[in-house]
Parts: sequence; structure tokens; C-alpha cells
Amino acid sequence: MASKSESLDLMRLWYSCWEQKYGKEYNGNSHADQWIFIDMLRDMSIGEAQQVIKYYFQVQNPGHPMTWFRYHYHELYEQWQDVEADRQMRRRLQQQTLARLRAHEASNDK
Repeated sequence: MASKSESLDLMRLWYSCWEQKYGKEYNGNSHADQWIFIDMLRDMSIGEAQQVIKYYFQVQNPGHPMTWFRYHYHELYEQWQDVEADRQMRRRLQQQTLARLRAHEASNDK
């Protein structure tokens, strides 16, 4: 079960991301918002929830409304996982390409 302190940590992260994005203090219902984060923590770990919140503020969604987030954080979680998997695959392919290039250059130097 999600603890109150974990949900408060997520709320602080949300408020921090909001202030960084919009340059002003978040004005929402903190009591209602807390329940959203408690629900999130039932579905995922606190680390995953933190990553989803950070990812949400990277995507284009004008105003980043909490109500939209409440009903779509599962979709954001899946998108974040896809983006991370793609990022890792690209990094692996880049390393393989670099290794092949070095091997090719080494064989041409002989």
C-alpha cells in the first residue's frame, strides 16, 4: 500500500515540475491531487511514478492538467517505457556501429 509520505513526495515533484515548466506556482486541489498519486502508487513503484511525472512534463500537452494526467497516467507509463526501450536500443546499435567502424578501420590500416 502506498504511504502518505510517498504520495506527498510525488506531489512535491509535480509542483516542482510545474513551476519549472510554467514559472509560477501550481494552483490546484492538493487534497484531491494526493489521491491521484496514491492510486498511481498502487499501480507502480515510486521510482516509476516519478519518471512518469517527469515524462509528462516533457511531452506537449498545453497546461499539463492534473485531470488529464489522472485518467491517462497508465498510457504515459507505457509511452515512457517504449521511449526508454527505444533509447536503450539506439544506444546499443550506436555502440555496435562504432565497434564495426573501428574494426573496419583497423583492418584497412594493415
